[in-house]
Amino acid sequence: MKKLILIIQFVAYASIANWSQTPWVLDGNPLLNNSFLGSTNQQPLRVRTQNISRMYLNRNISTSVNGQPNIDRNGFLGLGRNYGTINNWNDVAGNPAGGPLSLLHLSGYEGTAMGTGGVRNWMQSGMTITANDDIMYVGPRANALDRTDAMFVWGDNSQTGSFGPDNLLFAFTAGFGTGTNDLDGTAPNGREILRLTATGNVGLGPRFSNAAQPQSQFHINAENLVPVWLQLSSQNGTGQAATDGLRMGLNNAVGYIFNQENSHLIFSTNASTVSQLALERMRISHVGAPGIPATAANGSTRVAISLTPTSPLTAPRSLMHIGAPLSGQAGSTDGVRNWMNVGYLSTFDSDNMYVGLKNEGADRQDAVIAWGDNQTDLINGSGPDNLRFIFANSQFSLSPGTPEAKSDDGQEIGRFTPACATCPVNTGSFGIGNYSPGAPNGPGTPGYVGATLDVDGDARVRSVQQDNTLTQVLVRDPNDLGRLRWRDAATLGGSLGGVCGSAGAFTLTQDRELPLGSFNITFSGQDALASRIGIGTIGCSPSAKLDVLQTQGDNDIAINGEYSGDISGFYNTFTAGIGVRGISRPQTLTECEALAAGGMFIAESNVFNYGVAGLALGNSNICEANNVGGFFHAKGTANSNIGVWAEAWITGPNDWAAYINGPGLITNGPWVPSDAQLKTNVQTIQNASQTLNQLKPVTYLFNAEAQNIMNVPTNNQYGLIAQELQAVIPELVTTTKVPKSIDITDSTATALNSSTGSIDEISVVNYQGLIPVLIAAFQEQSARITQLEAQLNDCCNAPRNISEPSSPTPSMGAVIQTNLRNAEEPTLGQNIPNPFEYQTRIPLFLPNSISKAELIFYGNEGKILQNILVADRGTVQVEVNAEALAAGIYSYTLFVDGRPVETKRMIKN
Repeated sequence: MKKLILIIQFVAYASIANWSQTPWVLDGNPLLNNSFLGSTNQQPLRVRTQNISRMYLNRNISTSVNGQPNIDRNGFLGLGRNYGTINNWNDVAGNPAGGPLSLLHLSGYEGTAMGTGGVRNWMQSGMTITANDDIMYVGPRANALDRTDAMFVWGDNSQTGSFGPDNLLFAFTAGFGTGTNDLDGTAPNGREILRLTATGNVGLGPRFSNAAQPQSQFHINAENLVPVWLQLSSQNGTGQAATDGLRMGLNNAVGYIFNQENSHLIFSTNASTVSQLALERMRISHVGAPGIPATAANGSTRVAISLTPTSPLTAPRSLMHIGAPLSGQAGSTDGVRNWMNVGYLSTFDSDNMYVGLKNEGADRQDAVIAWGDNQTDLINGSGPDNLRFIFANSQFSLSPGTPEAKSDDGQEIGRFTPACATCPVNTGSFGIGNYSPGAPNGPGTPGYVGATLDVDGDARVRSVQQDNTLTQVLVRDPNDLGRLRWRDAATLGGSLGGVCGSAGAFTLTQDRELPLGSFNITFSGQDALASRIGIGTIGCSPSAKLDVLQTQGDNDIAINGEYSGDISGFYNTFTAGIGVRGISRPQTLTECEALAAGGMFIAESNVFNYGVAGLALGNSNICEANNVGGFFHAKGTANSNIGVWAEAWITGPNDWAAYINGPGLITNGPWVPSDAQLKTNVQTIQNASQTLNQLKPVTYLFNAEAQNIMNVPTNNQYGLIAQELQAVIPELVTTTKVPKSIDITDSTATALNSSTGSIDEISVVNYQGLIPVLIAAFQEQSARITQLEAQLNDCCNAPRNISEPSSPTPSMGAVIQTNLRNAEEPTLGQNIPNPFEYQTRIPLFLPNSISKAELIFYGNEGKILQNILVADRGTVQVEVNAEALAAGIYSYTLFVDGRPVETKRMIKN
């Protein structure tokens, strides 16, 4: 047996005693018999080995920790490691802690003091462990008389920077701690099972760390993508097997919720599991689970969403079943069928609707919309129930839509009505229209659909097959809400005219004749939508008061007005209309010279002759309205399409192929004939620059008289005065008469407008003719610039001394230079030296009379490099540092009071 060898250091008045017959042994020296170990002067008892404090037993003492109220710490025992030369137990700040902090205090701190951060006064009757400035407490916490909680507490002095966070960990260790696998417990830190953080999060599983803390109040983590499950089970049979209970978790990054029992999965809100388990919102189940009708093979999915949670759908009958339980007799399905499996079923009271598939055999699943009812007459007006199609428009005030579509009921588009014993037909009915959705719809009521196809409104058949051998037609019976029936065509006839060549009544299958005799036929009425006559037209909506369409035969005339008066197409309405429309469309084109004219208008033998006069009047400013006096459009696959061909036999100055009185817009062009084969006596333009220098471009406004007789613009214009241009280039100016205009607002087209001013003849300018002169002038200036650049290059490349000349020494024959100038005129000198390497100077003379002087430098492309304000007056030298500029030719201009004085060029090598 090993001996415990202690070296005990006594404090004042401490005694050593041994009440047994075996002496105490301290460092190998036996103590005397009948001695005792203790202290009699209220000092603590310390036990040391190798002169180092190992144990500390408190005296009767009351102390404070962390600024909390004093409490008694009598008899608290501390066991610790090396505390150096300090005999009392201090905190990390060096303040006496009054000894151990609880009945048993284990201190593993390796330094000179212990941490007290997190210590509370109620930590007395348990065990406190301190190390590395942190604490842990295991023991009771008294709340009241005979009310005590068992506590596991860990504390810290700081949770910031490198001092935290500290966690409470549960780990498993195995082996010798030399392993590298952190999952089997053989690694130095073992396998972490559970982690509690200071933020209140709990992590279950390995691989958590201070860098990867639990991110939720309860965070389950698994390693290496293995499945991780949260399982809830209630022991029944096998009890805790992996296949029991409810499981939620992840498997290969896919989330799962599994009820592993043969039962349901219930979802609810605003309910309590204590007393409100019947408040069910949704149920996920399967055929074969308790209470699920066996309407399909076991295992088929069933989902129920309950309208009223207090009366839930506990027995869903299809893949998706929403609403409320069916009513009626016990076991009644009220129209539901077992084949309503793969689809959506909605039930309420005794009514239901199904949308889904119906199995009709191998590889045949028909899409079905079904609705069901108990078809009872217990409540008057309660049936029949319909299948309806309703459009509900937005009720926002600015949203367009019909009043019915924006109403609370919406606009009904159509409905199916089931067959009944008292219905006219027993195959069911389909109605298209709005059938009083809120009113009773039984037989005899306005909203009842009582025909196999019942249409309330317009109907259209786009295309049907023609069969002229048939002799039956459909007719409408107005006495039976417009019911369609068939009638023998031979019984149909009319009282207007008779069979051609006979006075007998005609039928729809016979030609008819209408003799005029001495009588007139008048079709009266000005209805905008009716009162029209169509001859040869398609459909029953002629496009004009008289609409004639001829498409059969060659060279037929649609309307022949020979020996007749005017054909008047006066059209008066608030919407778009065409007064007279002429279309010439030959059946075939057999000759290249074939001509078809939609309309031909000739005016002759009058003082003012207008072949076509078009006027568009309108005061509307909505819908992007516009007025077009004439509209001509040519299109097709022909070799040439010309929208407007205007031709005049030009014999004098007042003959024009086109005269436009007002601004014109050409979106593509214009094009003028300029082919060489059309020209003769071609000469090169000479002295174009000199010619242009004689012109005087001006800005101007047209006067009131011009604006009165011609539709000229009223804003500022740029151009030339015709008389001044005529003195320089007379070929680009001519004179013309101002034509009179016709007032076609008069329906008789006889009134003429006379000019209110005295201008009858004006000079007009051909601005397009100036383009060749401008091109020639540009070419002359380009040639001159090229010549000057060559001279400048020769000058720059010639060798020269670019240093500043020294002051000449007076001698016989010396030349003294001077510059004579007007003392009141500003001057700009040439830069010195020029060319230059880095710096040069520019001399200026600025008289005192000027207000503002600017020196502006330009690059070789005319871009402004810098603008300098010169404030001095008199003779001024401007120093220029151009070290950052690239080699090249630059220029500078002197501006005085906003006007340019002179421009010079400078060359940088």
